[in-house]
Amino acid sequence: AEAVDFINEAAGQGRPFFLYFNPTVPHPSRSVEASLKDFPCTHTPGGVLTDDPVIPGMTAEYGGNCTAYRQSVLERVDPQSSSIDEDLGAIWVDDAVGALLTVLRNNSQLNNTIFVFQIDHAIETKAMLYENGIRIAQFVHYPDMFAPGTTFDGPVTNLDLARSLLDLAGIVPSYEMDGESWLPALTNATEGEMWGMRCLHFEMDMDRAARCGCNKFVAITPDYIGHITNPTLSGTQDDSENKGFPTDDEMYFYLCDSNGDYITDRENNPEGSNLLGNESSIESSIESRSMQSVVECHLRRTNPTSIPDYSTDCTYIRLEQKPAVTTPSPPVDMLPTLDRPYAIVDTNQLLLFNNLREKPAGTSTFAGQDGDFVRNAPQYLDNDDGTITDLVTGLMWTKSMGGRVTWQEGVQGAHSCTIGGYTDWRAPSTNELYSLMDFNGLDPDPEQTDTDGLVPFINSSVFEFGYGSGDWRVIDVQLVSSTVYVDLVMGGSEAFFGTNPADGRIKGYPTQTDKTDPTASYFARYVRGNVDYGTNDLQVEGDVVKDLATGLMWTRNDTGVVGLDWEAALEYCQQLDLAGFTDWQLPDAKELQSIVDYGRHLPALDPKFIATPIMNEANQTDFGYYWTSTTHLTSTNDNNPASAAVYIAFGRAMGKVDGSWIDVHGAGAQRSDPKKGDPSTGAVHQDYPDGRGPQGDAVRIFNKVRCTRTCTDCDYPAGPTHPASTVNVADGGTTHPASTTNPAPTTTPSPDSISSTVNPTPATTSPPEFTPFAKDMRLNIEECKETRGWPIIMDLIDDGTACTGGLGHLMDQKFKVWACFVNNPCLSALGEPSPDWVCYAYNEDESVQDSDRWVPWGLNSNLKLLD
Repeated sequence: AEAVDFINEAAGQGRPFFLYFNPTVPHPSRSVEASLKDFPCTHTPGGVLTDDPVIPGMTAEYGGNCTAYRQSVLERVDPQSSSIDEDLGAIWVDDAVGALLTVLRNNSQLNNTIFVFQIDHAIETKAMLYENGIRIAQFVHYPDMFAPGTTFDGPVTNLDLARSLLDLAGIVPSYEMDGESWLPALTNATEGEMWGMRCLHFEMDMDRAARCGCNKFVAITPDYIGHITNPTLSGTQDDSENKGFPTDDEMYFYLCDSNGDYITDRENNPEGSNLLGNESSIESSIESRSMQSVVECHLRRTNPTSIPDYSTDCTYIRLEQKPAVTTPSPPVDMLPTLDRPYAIVDTNQLLLFNNLREKPAGTSTFAGQDGDFVRNAPQYLDNDDGTITDLVTGLMWTKSMGGRVTWQEGVQGAHSCTIGGYTDWRAPSTNELYSLMDFNGLDPDPEQTDTDGLVPFINSSVFEFGYGSGDWRVIDVQLVSSTVYVDLVMGGSEAFFGTNPADGRIKGYPTQTDKTDPTASYFARYVRGNVDYGTNDLQVEGDVVKDLATGLMWTRNDTGVVGLDWEAALEYCQQLDLAGFTDWQLPDAKELQSIVDYGRHLPALDPKFIATPIMNEANQTDFGYYWTSTTHLTSTNDNNPASAAVYIAFGRAMGKVDGSWIDVHGAGAQRSDPKKGDPSTGAVHQDYPDGRGPQGDAVRIFNKVRCTRTCTDCDYPAGPTHPASTVNVADGGTTHPASTTNPAPTTTPSPDSISSTVNPTPATTSPPEFTPFAKDMRLNIEECKETRGWPIIMDLIDDGTACTGGLGHLMDQKFKVWACFVNNPCLSALGEPSPDWVCYAYNEDESVQDSDRWVPWGLNSNLKLLD
């Protein structure tokens, strides 16, 4: 009656209204039949009424006589029913809902009112995180927008209700809210499809669960919830066995049938058995670990001891599970044929490891890591004249690394170097230097002084090497390169990418230093020959990218939004079935580093590849760290020397300095992360909120993955491409061979002369090529404004209809990212000739309105970084 009066009053005054109505039908623990027979209508939860309430469709039909109405309810139930009390309750609730609809209709408000009906909890497994304990009925009546019979199969949660109601009412929240509005999904088919893999999170007592599409993970009082104080409380586990459910601490379920349809058959309960660890089940352990990472991610961002994190997206991207494929290790070829300009030297890591130490013999886990494969084993020739020839790359090196120099002295010193009688020495590129890295090394404690037992990341029986001593730390053995970072590090310093054979890393080091400064002085090792080393020759073919220069094939896409720990990354590539190939592997450190494009920034990657943006520790749009299969061994933990693995940063290499997160080592750096654990709660080694190491390196653990394989049809058109056998010689008369294995070709065709075999489908169209574009050619057509959010753009990137990249400091600082689209609404407004692509720059300035963030920028091949 009070609800009826409220609606009448609001409608009579022409005011909008919101009503939360909770029917007073007794809870099943009390008898509905007894309530109808034994209690007068004037007795209510809020007190005793003076008169019987007059309610349209209920007591009003009996002249306000409540007793007569209640008798009608008793008469409408089937006396033969086995559930009379439940039936009486359903009739009573149905009459109450009908009364509200009647009063809305009488006030001409029925079609203009959003009417939501839902129950407060499930029945069969109440207080448990199984599907029939968390799924509830929900109906929406809103004739002005939704036709009768409209259904939506996407997963929704009660947290979505407030956002959806505000959206339907045209109200924009003034603060961050949980949940999502389901209005776009109901009115736009594309948006609706995006909800299919949406992740929902559930909790009951100390239990946690996540469901992403068909996948579900349940964790009973998980020990990775750092703030749990009562690990014995679990409503889900208490009564599980009695109701036919498993009782494991961690459980993985697949909720759909073979067609991907959600199972609703009571006799076919998908949660009847735990699939976790069952490799022969419908999903593999890689999917269960991905689902576990979703739960862990959600717990980190909602930890009550910290500020809620609304920026982290824990969305799960389903990894296709394929039958395990056993790929035999290729035979070790000690003298590989030098038939490519960019042959990747093996890392020389031959041992196999688990997450902590050397892997026990005979175990099948952690397959596909660096030590399982040997390609281009290192092979050096000491020329007995102060030079070393690398028989894999065709590069010749100075054996010594000289004394300490500044970066400028190191680069310029190559011009006056005459070691071995040669005068064409040069400062090596980062790619050339990295070819010498040997991952049998041990990463030392930077502050230790005793070097006994240490092993450098270079073959010290071939090349001269010494650790830092005296005023210098043991790791201060950074080598000069000619590769300069296209952005700045440490808050504003120009940097070059040098390698460090003492600790096995690539970092951006300052170019402006004093060689007497213990914190910033370097060594120089010079190179000559094979000027094409480090230059890729990339071709896009559908979902893969071939590199003719290295002979490797790559997945064009990475693993998307959700990161994987090291073990899951290995297995993802092992199980991948893409483009008709099943022999994919997680690349080793040198293989992955070979596709770093040091001429680009955010990402440091050729745009023929597709990289998924992230939000970094400084809340900047950025690009991720990518796992390699190479373990980064340490000397600082005798019990767990293999607890870290190498990654390449294709975005900023973040670190925390003086309390602020900044780019400390540059996009293109190579560092390492713990193979497993939680970066925010310190589950491995130490607390990581402030990073680790001297520059507070950001620890992520759940990194991205791009897989590779040996390309059997990636013949390099030029054949063998090694340095000419005759060079400038300082002694004026002797000819020195750079390599004794393969002669140089007389000519090397330019990339433009190489015929392309790329035939992309519309779903994998190649990104636009970059040619000059003037500032005054910016588009100013109204239809070309772009207002899409990043989640939508990520889906477009995944299906090949969009590409994106970073602008770095080459534009006004407020513009950080570009995105290009095909099939854009702007195209029809541009007239003939119709362009293939429309490109935008994204404005990250917080003061800019969302509708103005996307600045029209260029068409087709007319895209160029603006000066």
